[in-house]
Amino acid sequence: MKKLNKNIILSAISMGANFLLPLIAFPFLSNALGTNAFGKFAIAQAITIFLVQIVDFGFILVAAREVALAQKNSEISKIYSKIQNTRALLACLTLLLIILLFILKIPPIEGHLFLAISVPAIIGSVFQATWLFHGKSYFAWLATSNLLSKLCFLAIVVFFIESENDLFLAGFAFGCTYLIGGAVLLYATLKMRIAWYFKVSIIEY
Repeated sequence: MKKLNKNIILSAISMGANFLLPLIAFPFLSNALGTNAFGKFAIAQAITIFLVQIVDFGFILVAAREVALAQKNSEISKIYSKIQNTRALLACLTLLLIILLFILKIPPIEGHLFLAISVPAIIGSVFQATWLFHGKSYFAWLATSNLLSKLCFLAIVVFFIESENDLFLAGFAFGCTYLIGGAVLLYATLKMRIAWYFKVSIIEY
């Protein structure tokens, strides 16, 4: 019961960081950038979040159960490697799509802003193996990842974004929240002694 209560609290912190901190940041961002620039940021952000879902591909539902049933680190490492290899492949395909969209100028936003947000977000999302931590009920790492990444974004918005000329920086800062979160979870994975084998087949997933 004590562990359950702890996990509930950590989940609340994680969700709070994920939703409340950006809500605090966006009014500052809107005032600094102005209506037009903030609109461009919002469109680029929405497209990026959609593209990140391609990399995630519902693994949080399927893989978490597999990890929860695994007992040994060797078993978890095999599951982790297969899914991460698949996600890395999806990320590469998504990055190719982003480059294509940039070349063809399809998104209704500035291309460089789109790249600034989407590229670090897609790369960072690969390392955010949240399904692994859900499966093992390691919610402390998820809370740390979300809290640290969103606080960094909030700090950059409050202290460095002053006008619409900082639109590129704002976009890059948002994209880097995925890199920061991914770095935290990758460190946690290494600390758990979970290995990533790049030669493992991805066909099963």
